[in-house]
Amino acid sequence: MEYPFEKIYQLYYNKGMFSKNCDKKSAFQALLAYCQTFLYSILLFVVIIPTYPASALKAETLYEYGLNNIFYYDPEGENCDDTPSSNGKYKAAQYSFTEEQLKNLVRAAFAEQGPSGEGYKTELSVFANVYEAGGGEPGNSEGLISYLLNGSWFASSTGQAYRTGCSPWECYGEPSQEQVAAAKDILNNGNRVIPPEVDEHDSISDIASVSNNGSGFSPSDKAQYKSGVTVIHNRFGSTYTFFQWANGEQECTGNSSECGDPFGYTGNTPPQQSYSTVTTVGENKKYDGTTVLSDALLQQVEKNRQTYEKVAKKYNFPWQLLAALHYREHNLAVDNPANGEGMYQLTSLTNHGTNEHAFKPAGPVDQAEFERQTDLAAQVIRGKIGQDTDLMENEDNIKRVMFMYNWANPTYVQRAIDMGFTEEQAKNGEGSPYVMNMYDVERDPSSKDVSPYWTGLIANLRGEVVPDTRPGAFVIFQALGGTDGNTDSSCALTSGNGDIAKTALELSWNCVLGKGCHSEGFPPYEPKPEYVTAMQQVGTYDNPGGWGYGASCDRFVGTVMRYSGADPNFPIGYANDSGNYMISHPELYQEVNFNGSNYSILQPGDVFATFGPSASGGHIWIYVEIDGEPGRADASNGSSSGRTAEHYTSTPIVNDGRQFKVFRKK
Repeated sequence: MEYPFEKIYQLYYNKGMFSKNCDKKSAFQALLAYCQTFLYSILLFVVIIPTYPASALKAETLYEYGLNNIFYYDPEGENCDDTPSSNGKYKAAQYSFTEEQLKNLVRAAFAEQGPSGEGYKTELSVFANVYEAGGGEPGNSEGLISYLLNGSWFASSTGQAYRTGCSPWECYGEPSQEQVAAAKDILNNGNRVIPPEVDEHDSISDIASVSNNGSGFSPSDKAQYKSGVTVIHNRFGSTYTFFQWANGEQECTGNSSECGDPFGYTGNTPPQQSYSTVTTVGENKKYDGTTVLSDALLQQVEKNRQTYEKVAKKYNFPWQLLAALHYREHNLAVDNPANGEGMYQLTSLTNHGTNEHAFKPAGPVDQAEFERQTDLAAQVIRGKIGQDTDLMENEDNIKRVMFMYNWANPTYVQRAIDMGFTEEQAKNGEGSPYVMNMYDVERDPSSKDVSPYWTGLIANLRGEVVPDTRPGAFVIFQALGGTDGNTDSSCALTSGNGDIAKTALELSWNCVLGKGCHSEGFPPYEPKPEYVTAMQQVGTYDNPGGWGYGASCDRFVGTVMRYSGADPNFPIGYANDSGNYMISHPELYQEVNFNGSNYSILQPGDVFATFGPSASGGHIWIYVEIDGEPGRADASNGSSSGRTAEHYTSTPIVNDGRQFKVFRKK
């Protein structure tokens, strides 16, 4: 093997340390490495080469010496010692594949990884990862399928398996219900088993070479692969870093075929070690594609979201408006700051935290107080912009009320005019960092192309001018979905009978009584994806009876009541417990005098409950109207009646002789 002097120079100088400094390397270590690199460069090019006898000057000797002696040497100049690890689920874009498409995608994954083990799950995840990395629109189901069938990335046998269920050499049969459910969770629910950055994999036969820190080994020696370290070169010209095996493991024993293919990432940095699993709508991106809110802040948004939604619904504006102001005023924290102005910095109400309305004492507050302060902030919002001003669709009004909330500083009005905005646009806060910081390149203080008028400074209420390094409220608003995120009724429901019924319909399959539901099989134990999301958010996602997640009447009604915001404390025990709960809380529920036929007295969202002789007896369901006809939405367990959240017309009551009562949420 030849070692040209150019490569030795790179070893001793250009890449003696790292082209990036790993977080886990201390500054002292970095200093030592750079000093050593510099000294070796002088030694090599000033002392050794001019005086070294030509007959003895062997590049191999110099290269090997440097390889073995320079501290912290990484020949690739980019890989750290850290080993990225999976947390099992990585939230990503959600698709809307049909049942049949999911089956075909599973077959295509079989063609890549075989029908046994967990490899097909990793392959399903990489289908979406590769499609999106290639510029495909996240969530575009037909686009992903077209890419799989017509693109050049996947083998033709993969596309053939999708179309026919067979690769050229093997048929795989019908995917199991469990495998299709896994595909739905990965693709439709967006819960991938590998990070979105993992966008490469090869069979061992397609790998040209592999190395660990410059030291090569046989591609078939799977025990040598190290996550975050092993660099793979395939015969198609791609280079990437190993992340994990198809079966989900990051280490493989020997040449085991059970590990499957190696998967990796083509980027310069390892995939993040954790990914947010929140379902907050919005892309969470700035104008340049970088992230707006961190995972930790997104998690906090999700914790607060039910309160934002409940209050925003009351005052008829998007919940993201409250979240954006809460971020700017108190970084989403649910506690009282020391200045007495509260979580939303209500200066006028509290006279800067000095009057009887001041929010004291400082420190954590309970949920009721958080909701009270959020409601007060909403009153301020409506008071500044007017009760009838459109805040649902008109983004100029959103900007304007944000600007007014923060005190419409005339300095920022003039700044916007100087930047070329009209006077009307200027009054919307286009020149305010509080509203528009980092909205575009001209208003991003970190950009070299920032406008000379955009100083990156903000005036606080004490008259101090301080740097503003955070995204503006409108940037946060858009990152969380803004007005685009308020058309999805399943994500923005709050209390009230109409919303109970609406939520029940959103979370249940549209079925024909006594027949199959969303699939040909009966009974349909698999919950609707929206139902799964709701159960996970409100703590009802369990399978106590063993019939299937959500296949229980009390779980369904409890989920609807909690997720809609109608009653966050609604129980999820047996149906008898749910009925007795409503009886024992007359302050929350009133009994409706329904005789079994006077349907005109019912309202969508009324809750029916029967009471059985045993603790586990009884049934509970929600009255709905479908195309003007009376109906019900419910779930059930049992070997003959099991179903997961169906809704249908003409059967609003259970005529089995059991006593029933009807309750209405006040």
